Formats: sequence, structure tokens, C-alpha cells
Amino acid sequence: MVEQLLVVGGISRPQIAQIVVGVPGVVAADGSVSLSPHVRFPAGQSLAKALSEATGLPVFVENDVNIAAYGEYLAQGDNGSGTLAFAALGTGIGIGLIVDGRIVRG
Repeated sequence: MVEQLLVVGGISRPQIAQIVVGVPGVVAADGSVSLSPHVRFPAGQSLAKALSEATGLPVFVENDVNIAAYGEYLAQGDNGSGTLAFAALGTGIGIGLIVDGRIVRG
């Protein structure tokens, strides 16, 4: 998929700094995923490590709602507050919080 996206986007591999993946569930510091009711991830295995080994690129895994919240934060530009709350309603309910420009986890 990475190779296909590079072709479609007209991007060369050296232009990619890292891959960021948003997943539904709780993401541990090692990039493993738990408590994901709609998608099964291998227990105790780092998704970030597996994807990094498969692609040869650094991979960062984060909760999907946190990623959406951060994207909204970046899209709003510098409004001086550095704070944003993002609610997602779909197959589940999630809240992403950005405080002082950083994702709040927990």
C-alpha cells in the first residue's frame, strides 16, 4: 500500500519522514493496540514495529480520535489558545483533547 500511495501521490521514498497510523483502540507506548472492539490486533505485538519492519520506515501508531483532534488543531492555525476538544460519534464515542498543543492521553 505504501508503494501505491507513493506512486499516486508522486512522492519518492526519501521524502517520507515517517508513517502515522490512526487506529480505534487504546495504544500503548510500544505501538501495540488493545481494547479495540471493532478491529482485532494481535495481543502483545507492536503494530508500529511490524509496520516499520514491513516498510523500512519509522511508524507511529496513535488512537484514531486523537489523530483527528490533532489534525483539527493544526487546521485551525495558531489561534493562541493551544487547546481543543474533539468529539467523535460513530460506531463508538471518543474524545480527543489537545492542551498546550499536545495530545492528552489517558
